[in-house]
Amino acid sequence: MKAQYWVLTIIAAAALLAAAGLILLTMPRFATPLSAWAIETATGRDTTLDHARLKIFPIGYEMRVLEIQGDIAPYRLGAMDLRFSPLGILPGRALIARASVTDGQAGIRLKGEDRGEGGDFLKNLDEIARAEIENFVFVVSRDGDTQEFTITTASGRPAGDDVEAVGSGAGTTVFFNGRIAGPQVDGLRGALTVRGENFADFADLLGLAAPDTPPYELNGELSAGEDVWRLQGIDGVVGDSDLGGDFEVRLGRDRPLIIADLQSTNLELDDLGIIIGAPSRVSGETNALQEEINSSYAASDRLIPDSTLDLTRIRAVDARVDFRADSVQAGPLPLQALRLDMNLEDGVMRFAPIAFEAEAGNLEAEVVIDASEETPQHDIDGRLSDVRLEQFADGRFAQGGLAGRLDITASGNGFRQAASSANGAVTLYAQDGRIRQLGSEAAGLDLGEVVLLLLTEDPQDPEFTELNCAVARFAVEDGLARAAPVVFDSQDSLIVLDGAVNLDDESLDLTVETDAKDVSWGSLLGDPVIRGTLRNPAIGVDAGETALQAGAAALLGSLTGGLAALPFVELGDGRDADCEALLARAHGAAQTPPEPAAQ
Repeated sequence: MKAQYWVLTIIAAAALLAAAGLILLTMPRFATPLSAWAIETATGRDTTLDHARLKIFPIGYEMRVLEIQGDIAPYRLGAMDLRFSPLGILPGRALIARASVTDGQAGIRLKGEDRGEGGDFLKNLDEIARAEIENFVFVVSRDGDTQEFTITTASGRPAGDDVEAVGSGAGTTVFFNGRIAGPQVDGLRGALTVRGENFADFADLLGLAAPDTPPYELNGELSAGEDVWRLQGIDGVVGDSDLGGDFEVRLGRDRPLIIADLQSTNLELDDLGIIIGAPSRVSGETNALQEEINSSYAASDRLIPDSTLDLTRIRAVDARVDFRADSVQAGPLPLQALRLDMNLEDGVMRFAPIAFEAEAGNLEAEVVIDASEETPQHDIDGRLSDVRLEQFADGRFAQGGLAGRLDITASGNGFRQAASSANGAVTLYAQDGRIRQLGSEAAGLDLGEVVLLLLTEDPQDPEFTELNCAVARFAVEDGLARAAPVVFDSQDSLIVLDGAVNLDDESLDLTVETDAKDVSWGSLLGDPVIRGTLRNPAIGVDAGETALQAGAAALLGSLTGGLAALPFVELGDGRDADCEALLARAHGAAQTPPEPAAQ
């Protein structure tokens, strides 16, 4: 009996002490330092706690202004309220009926051996039946730089199927509706919407790399684990273009690997301009980078974009991207479809191929950009096959099939730098085509024929002259593209373009020499010249000989008016070009296999 008395006494004393302890914990002056001590003991980090107390009815615990020291940024909770479940001690039941967090902060490290601080911070979420979060900021650290992503609102069962969250950061808003898989945050599963100004900014926030884009919105099914993130069934828009497909990121390697299989039903080519720093004309909203590019281009007298490769992005990830566009809107260019296969590995980006398809003919190129070294190296091999000239300007200026090749190597971090160092050749040729007679006569400054055609030609049914051949080959050396040769041979005249285009400053120095094959009245007997720049060409006349002929005409005109026209008459003794040799050379250049790209 005595033993039972002592047992009951001990139980009663323990209950009394527990009750006293619970009562003391309801008082902030006792609960606050005790809670801070418990957190410091559990985390091993300095802790500051402004207010804490136990609530008896309903059973819960509240803390206000909690700060735990962290390497990236301190953990902070402006307020946290926990409501305990009386049945939480039973197996399979959540201990916390509701957890509410307001104005919080946590640090995340995306790179390095230690990817986070306080790895237990988000574990055992199955012990929470429902969570509500408002204004929780994640400070994301990567290579010493930090950015912020804020969970604006989130609610639901953390380890269940009804989690809804809205967040924002890096100019992006994210909507998620799904579940957190597993009791210890094994991953995310659910519907995801990402909407922002530039997808490159969002990729950078995640520690990845992507090209700049116009404003976008992407919807898909997210499946995210520790080392693999997938966004499948993408349905969205980028700029004025639609986008679909699948996107995957594989982590746990030296560089993340991006695998993407993307399609567009209707691609606006302008939407790709931002990638290379080219101006864009879009019907929807533009972002700050597009506006900056458009403004800079409008103020410039250059045609080649003044943009550079972001080597950090290229070297940050590996990638395999397949992209298809079923329809391409490219303004005056008669493009119908686009196919692009890109492989990025160890800082070397290979496009094999980039293929533009037209209604008749196509342009296919293989491009290698080696950004693994300090100065990027570029290798471009492009082929144009049987593109019908009738597709341009409704066939009002030329008809027939056009073929050719672009074979260029260059170096430099920027497009202008690469252009100024370019070496190789550009070859275009056409056979059995037709050229508008008005243009042919104008090239020879045959004013008599031009005036006659302007007076008699039906604009809806223009007159054409047959082309024996047309060959345009430019040999490029250290950024200087020299005509080698450029020849248009028609039934009426032989037109030869001589001179060069300086790709360094984009200046033009070209002369058009014409040898007429028919008697022509009204020729100035001078040669047209093309000066100015690629952006603003200026066409003039080399009139050195014309002044003498004008003087002779004036003298003859004083004798008899009819003879005044003689100095401006070409007797039609022009010769044909050796079209067979020119075309054979051009065709051979276009068909020669490319040299293997440097590894």
